Amino acid sequence: MQKGTSIDLNAIELFYRIANSGSLAEASRRLRLPKSTLSRQLAALELSLNSTLFSRKGRHLALTETGRLLYNHCERILGDVDAAVVQLSEHHANIRSRLHLSLPPDIGVNWLASSIIAYMVDNPGVDVYADVTNRWIDLLEEPYDLSIHIGGSTGGDVRPAQLIAQLKRGYFVSKNYSKRNGIPKHISDLHRHDCIVHEAQRREGLWSIILSPDSAETKDVKARVTVNNTSTVRELALSGGGVVILTEASAQSNRGALVQILHDWPIEPLSIYATYRWKQHLPQKIKSFLDILRKQLKTYPVGGG
Repeated sequence: MQKGTSIDLNAIELFYRIANSGSLAEASRRLRLPKSTLSRQLAALELSLNSTLFSRKGRHLALTETGRLLYNHCERILGDVDAAVVQLSEHHANIRSRLHLSLPPDIGVNWLASSIIAYMVDNPGVDVYADVTNRWIDLLEEPYDLSIHIGGSTGGDVRPAQLIAQLKRGYFVSKNYSKRNGIPKHISDLHRHDCIVHEAQRREGLWSIILSPDSAETKDVKARVTVNNTSTVRELALSGGGVVILTEASAQSNRGALVQILHDWPIEPLSIYATYRWKQHLPQKIKSFLDILRKQLKTYPVGGG
């Protein structure tokens, strides 16, 4: 780049967004700009810098060494802009602000309610907008401050994520079901019992069970009912529908109505993550909510790791 060359700061930010997206097509979708516009802006930036910023591998874009250097500077610059916005916002703390949350219903309605109420008590100047949904929230594209979700990030999301908790899970049945059908003694017995399967658990492979005690071959159990909502799974179990997989917290919320079985076959814990837009200078309203999340989840049986 020649001395005195002018650089379009908008093009610099577009470069950063393209790098986070991984491809022009994905950047076009997220930014709602035509691919031709992004391609033209990127080409002009590379020309002004006299450098190639991406190597093209099919539709995927990978940062070159020069591109990585520019990306790191962009991250610091945009981080400073975020910090300035946060400081200005907190300077006017007397003005009511809003915390826009995405929360998954499958953790538990009671837990969500207690977390939000505790936050309201500790933060009287902040109003809460809580979107309770299982939909994956793209924080690069949607106006949320914080997304609480089950499992790690998907779709190439590069926003910061914190592991909040790992909730213990187990196999449970109602007393009515066990009186009518008996209790599975070995994990392979599940193939001969009524099972109520959450479709996300099916995708995790939790219902792929060995066929017999002396066999290594596994097969998905035949689900009597398949659903996509944990509350429905629990209600079906309480009604005597069959064997379910639940977090211990969710099962124990019904005061002994569900009995845990198959203790010798542990299940991977349910991982709860928080994802947010800021890589540094996290706003106080988000720090406060994350602190409350951790405190609330300590009242639940939590797995290690």
